[in-house]
Amino acid sequence: METAACETILTDNLGIIHGVCRRYLKNHDDSMEMAQEVAAKILTGRNGFRGESLASTWVFTVAKNACLEKLRKESRERRRMGSYALHLLTLSGIHAFNDPETNRGLEKMVERGDEITRKIISLYAEHGMTQEEIGGVLGVSRVAISRRLDRFRKKLAQPVACRLPPA
Repeated sequence: METAACETILTDNLGIIHGVCRRYLKNHDDSMEMAQEVAAKILTGRNGFRGESLASTWVFTVAKNACLEKLRKESRERRRMGSYALHLLTLSGIHAFNDPETNRGLEKMVERGDEITRKIISLYAEHGMTQEEIGGVLGVSRVAISRRLDRFRKKLAQPVACRLPPA
């Protein structure tokens, strides 16, 4: 598709893009960022408008699919963090049951943590980085990383330990 045609479709349907992103992502900053990504997809013609439907239908679909993919990615990230939290509990000597309720609780606990702690957990669990490497990436000492991970382990242990049956 020609660049001029893509630009026309984009300008005619900006409202649709912003509306879809706001409805799905429910966060102003995330929706604005996603709207820019959708606009880039439309301008580059990566999702190829074939003319089989209205341009607005195509734009809506591109925006919806981009938002859903972001939400799926975030959901996978929360599950991965929940799994890591279970692993931390096991290392701490607390054996949580692998039930959905416990996992959801752990995912919520990770979400409520501050951004730096979430980054540390992600780099530690997902990328297998050492505490020293994480410190270099984030610009903090290894000791600070260690303390944040220890505090996180202790927070995790409290609610789960309360739900475990007596031995």
